[in-house]
This record gives sequence, C-alpha cells and structure tokens, in this order.
Amino acid sequence: MGQTPFVKVSEFNTGPVSDVPVEPGGSPEQRNRCIAIGAVALTVFLTIFTACYWNRFLAASSGGTSFFAAEQILKGRMPYRDFLFLTPPLHALKLALLIHFFGDQLVVARLDGMVERILTGLMLYFWLVRFCRAASAMLGALVAIILFASDAADSLADYHHDSVFWAVAAGLCASAFLARSSLVRGTVLALGSGLCASLCFLTKQTTGVGILSSIAVMVAFLEWKAGRSRAAHRFLQMLIAAWVLPVLVFLGWLWREHALTSFVQCMVTGSNSKGPYLTILTRPFTQNTFLSITASILTLLFAFWVRRTRPTSQPESWRTVVWVVFFIALIVGVSTASVFTGAWWPGSDPLRGPIPGTREAHPLPFPTLFFDLAQALMLELSITGSMLVFFYYGFRFTKNGLTRREEQIWLMSAASFGVAYMLSLSWAAYSPMVVPGVAMVAALALDRLQGSKGKGFAIVAGLSLLYVYGGFGMKLLRPHGWMFWSEPSIAEALHASKLPKLAGLRISEPTLSLTEEITALVRAHTRPGDSLLVYPYFPLFYSLTEREPSTYVFNHYLDVCPDPLCRQEAAAIRRHPPDAIIYMVEDDKQLTRDEKVYRAGGKSASRGVARAIEDIAPGYHKLLSTQIPNTFRVIEVYTKR
Repeated sequence: MGQTPFVKVSEFNTGPVSDVPVEPGGSPEQRNRCIAIGAVALTVFLTIFTACYWNRFLAASSGGTSFFAAEQILKGRMPYRDFLFLTPPLHALKLALLIHFFGDQLVVARLDGMVERILTGLMLYFWLVRFCRAASAMLGALVAIILFASDAADSLADYHHDSVFWAVAAGLCASAFLARSSLVRGTVLALGSGLCASLCFLTKQTTGVGILSSIAVMVAFLEWKAGRSRAAHRFLQMLIAAWVLPVLVFLGWLWREHALTSFVQCMVTGSNSKGPYLTILTRPFTQNTFLSITASILTLLFAFWVRRTRPTSQPESWRTVVWVVFFIALIVGVSTASVFTGAWWPGSDPLRGPIPGTREAHPLPFPTLFFDLAQALMLELSITGSMLVFFYYGFRFTKNGLTRREEQIWLMSAASFGVAYMLSLSWAAYSPMVVPGVAMVAALALDRLQGSKGKGFAIVAGLSLLYVYGGFGMKLLRPHGWMFWSEPSIAEALHASKLPKLAGLRISEPTLSLTEEITALVRAHTRPGDSLLVYPYFPLFYSLTEREPSTYVFNHYLDVCPDPLCRQEAAAIRRHPPDAIIYMVEDDKQLTRDEKVYRAGGKSASRGVARAIEDIAPGYHKLLSTQIPNTFRVIEVYTKR
C-alpha cells in the first residue's frame, strides 16, 4: 500500500459519509435524494436571504473601498505604487474585470457578491454532507451564512468574503482528495486545492496562510500515517505547485509595473495600523477576554451534553429533511413579515438615532441585548469549537486511529481554526470567521442528536431556527452600518439615485439625499482634474464625484493607515492643500475607544491628519455641515471655490 501514490477508496456517497452514525441504512439512492433536497432547499433560502437586501443599502464606507481601487486600476494607476493598498489585490482586480465588461456601477459588484455568497453556502453544505446527514448539514450551513452576513459592515462585495469563498473551495477539494478513487482524480483535486488556496492568499494574505498551512499539514499527515507516504508527497507537490504559480504571476506583474518594492513595504508597514505584533497575535483571545472565556466554558458544556447522547445507525430520512425545510420556510416568512410590519421582535430594533442632546444611542431592548450577546458568543465559537473538535479527534487518533469519516472531521476542524484565527487577527470577533467553523460545530451536534433517541435534536434544531429568525430579521432591519453611518430597514430603501454609478440600487431617503448633496456640492465647486480629500473612510465619494485623491492614501482610518504614512500625509496636506475636502469631524472620545481596541491604547497618527485638515479649513468655503443620519457625528464639505 505504501508504494501506491493514490490507492482506490470509496467515492463520495459510500466513503467518508458511510460510517456509523451517518450510515443511511437504506439505499444510496435514498441518501442522494436527501442530499439533493437539502441542496435545492439551501439554494432557495440563501437566494431569498441575499436577494432581500443585496441592493438595498449604500455602504458609503466599506462598500466603496475595493470598488474605487478597481476604478483606479482601470485608469492605469498601480496599487502599492500609486496608491496605498494593504492587502493583495485579487478582489480589486476581479472588480476591475467586472467593471470593464459590465459597466462602472456598484450594483455589478453586489450581484457578483450575492452569487458568491450563495455558492459559499453550497460548497460548505457539500463539505458537511461528507460526514453529516443532509438535514444537519443544511441547517448548519444556513446558520453559518446568516451569521456570516451579520457583521454590520458586510457589504457582500469585499475582500474578506472573497477570501472565505476561496478558503472553503480549497478545503472542499482537500476533503474530496481524501475520498479519491483514482490517481487522476487525486491529482486534479490536489491541484484544485492548491489553486484555490493561492487565490485565497492573493485576496487576503492571512486567510490564505491559514487555509494553506492547515490543509497541507493535515492531508499530508493523514496520508503518511495511513502508510501512503508517496501519496502524501505527491499531494504536497501538486498543492504547492498550484499555489506557487498564481503567486509568481502576481509578483511578476508587480515587478513589471515597478511596484514590487512598494508592495513589500506596504505589507511590512501595514501591520503598524493594527498595533504591536504581540497585540495582533493574541487579539483573538485578549481583545474580548470575557467573551472568549465564556464561549470556552459554554463550548465545553455543550460538547459534554451532546456527547452524553448515544448515537444509533438511524438511516438518512428524506422526511426529516423535508420537515426541516418546512420549518425553515416558516421561520423565514415570519422573520420577513416582522421586519415589514413590526408586529414581532425582528432580531433588532429600528434605528432611532442618538438620544436628543446627547451623544449616546437609545438603550437596546432586552431581547436585542440577549440576541447580540448570543451572536457574539457564536462568533467566538468559530475558534473555541473548532479547537475543541480538533483536539478531541487528535486525542482519538493517538489512541485508536480514525475512521474515514473522522478524518474528514479532523481536517475540517483544522481548516476552520486556521481561517477563524487568521481572520480574527484583524478583529477579534467578526462575521467572516464563522465559515466553516460554526457550520461544522452546529452540523456535528445536530447529526449526533439526530441519530439518537430523545429530544436533543429538536432542542438544538429549535435554537438554530430561532437564530435564523433573529439573524435573518436583523440583516433586513439593519442592512449596513460602518463609520457611524448606519442605514435603516430595507422597507425604507425605496429610492433610486440619479447618479449613474448607483443605478440599480434602492436606498433610504436620508442616506440618498445626503450622498447626492455631497456629490453635487463637490462637483459644482470643483473642475475635472481637481483634487479631493475624504477623511477618514468614505472612498465611495471619490468614485461618485470623479475627483482624484490629493494624497497617496485614500483611507486614513486608524485601522488601515500606518503611522509613518499618516505623518507623511499630514505634512503633504499642509504643503499641497486639496481643492475640496469631505471631512467627518473627529470625536476624541470615540477615537480613544478605537485606539484602545486597535492600538492597545497607543495614540494613532491619524490624529495628525485630522489636525492638518482643521488647520487648513479656515482658508476654505464651508458648503455643508450636517449630522450623518442616525448618529451624532458631523460631516462637512469644504472647497476652495
């Protein structure tokens, strides 16, 4: 066996999914029928979910960053060399390609993001059914994708989400490799896994490193321990070859455009915007210490409760799948109705802005507070749960070895931790890190309970459905909010913009009015070719006004712009004042809070950029000073003319 590169093992439906307690007990046709029903139902639910909100918010902050970078690339400007870009550029290059073929409209990127999000859910589902029943996999994938979208700054089309898409694709290929049936199939899957891991790295380097290292180590180790050392070597060779080629093409492109040196500098100095290296590496466990400890305890208690059940070889039942589909459909309908009617708690509460005369928001009702806490703990579960599953099966491996099904679970737990941990280096707990970890934990728990006697499955499925209700409703009620600009319910997003780049979107009246007013003022008081400075984080206005940044950095937010560059930018603003300025007035209290989170309390040099703007502002005409909708923050517009 050790002399055969790829030994013949069982295929998808009769290999890793066939170990007890997942053995269907009936015919393979029955198992395939259940998988097909679950796949179709999940596609429908994910389509409904994303279709409800994909084009019903503006996202002037996070939604415009990569879009503007793509426009700059199409104008011949080079990232790293001509403007600051702190991640690999694959997402921006993809958007540039979409804009080139389908037009310079934000809705094009959103539609691509919607399709990609649905495909992410489907790939996650097909990965889960390798070791779980269809009903459990479907519900676990649905919960994870809705939680994925729960981040207020989720704009569908962003590099974080592209990186997760490619990470899941790489993991699915590696999972299928473990169930390969031939040398050719194994080679193709190894190459596919390496290619997807490379595209993940070229989208977001930390996620790419996490998925590549976890897949390479786990698959090679499992093959080697099974006596297939030649297969392990061949897998690593194919994986690395497929990973290296796109990276070399990317580096060659940078070298040809004289941007390789600036790229390396951006990657090295970029960490400065996240705080000291020790802070970055320990952020997943120290930024929200209380949540991390609480989630760890609850994860252990939940695992103990689930493991107490005695699984049986109950066959895969299409009736169970249909019943789960029915209840999901019911929950989705009720959740949507609650958003439009306000008759029931929809997962959050409507935006009401700050309390009059204060800078504080209205207190949240208890159901929302409880829901937010539960959701925060679920985000932490992506790390605590995947770690627990990984160590549990690692211990089983040292004792008695693992079945084919258990090898699949062990691989997914390693990939889940790799993705979640590397994503959490940017922010300790935010939504992209839940895929695939939360889906795996939920599906494993549901599957074990489904195959046992008692009410455990009904309890966990009921809690999952309750989250689907709250998470679905919350996203529709608050589709986007970042940089103190929160947008209201999709029920209020009824207005079309006169701006060509916003065609196809439906936006709420306060957001649309302010956006069009700011754009019109800048255009009316500047000429094509004039410069603009937007501070700190609304790059979409560069696109809408069609005015070029006056600085090398187009995003001076303290989490993005390194301190050395902030100091250079402040000096440049004073030397060469821009022709127009869009400035969100800084609030020292809020900035201090952000510095505590991002910089371990250290002062950000972005303060110097704000001071430079305030120093030159008296020489400008102030055309507008107004509150951003639903917040106390003020945005101002200045021009020289």
